[in-house]
Amino acid sequence: MGASLENEARRCWAEGPPPLSDRERDYQRYVLTDLLDDLRGCADPAERVYLVSRMLRRASERVLLVGGHWLGGGKWLSRRLAAADPRVHRALSEAAAQAIAGDAKVFAAVVAEDGGVFCSWCTMHDIGC
Repeated sequence: MGASLENEARRCWAEGPPPLSDRERDYQRYVLTDLLDDLRGCADPAERVYLVSRMLRRASERVLLVGGHWLGGGKWLSRRLAAADPRVHRALSEAAAQAIAGDAKVFAAVVAEDGGVFCSWCTMHDIGC
């Protein structure tokens, strides 16, 4: 019995999470688009820290889920993203620090990559999708 459960758990882990539905994917994009809009109008440095932190987490989770990878929390979210897509992990991490310091343009562009936000937002704010 124990070996059977262990084998089932290993199989489920190896398969990854179920793919996102179109509705779930659109919801992810809506949340990131809304947060980018909030960040664009944010003048308070303390609020900017919270917005960037939330966006970093949501953008990382989106990349993992779209790629069929399991999520993690805290350091494990960073580690899983680094393993799944080192380029995006590095780009998000570096751009998040810039955004917290007040320059959010690169961060917005990284979050918007590969359909991360609705393209109408990118067009309005001159950021490539």
